[in-house]
Amino acid sequence: MHARFAGTSGVELLTNCMNNYFTRVMSMILAFDGDVVKFAGDSMIVTFAPSKEEVAGSQDGGLYAATARSMQCAHVLATRLGHMRMKMNGQVRHGRWGGGAI
Repeated sequence: MHARFAGTSGVELLTNCMNNYFTRVMSMILAFDGDVVKFAGDSMIVTFAPSKEEVAGSQDGGLYAATARSMQCAHVLATRLGHMRMKMNGQVRHGRWGGGAI
């Protein structure tokens, strides 16, 4: 193992990578007014509740608008982050699905 990684366990590096990636994902979710409800292993449970404005301006209680926001968020997550590659220093690189540039 390279000298600069001496004393750093693989578990610590994995935890650091996952935290870096989840921080990026959570920032995007919050940008679309989503709420992270719970972490479940290597996944999250997220909600996109209708805002007061979405509820007031609709006949469906804002469900369509909240669903559209969740889908927009999913699209942005998939195109900007795609999948992650963990680097040995605990940082994360991300790229597109389907052979896109990393």
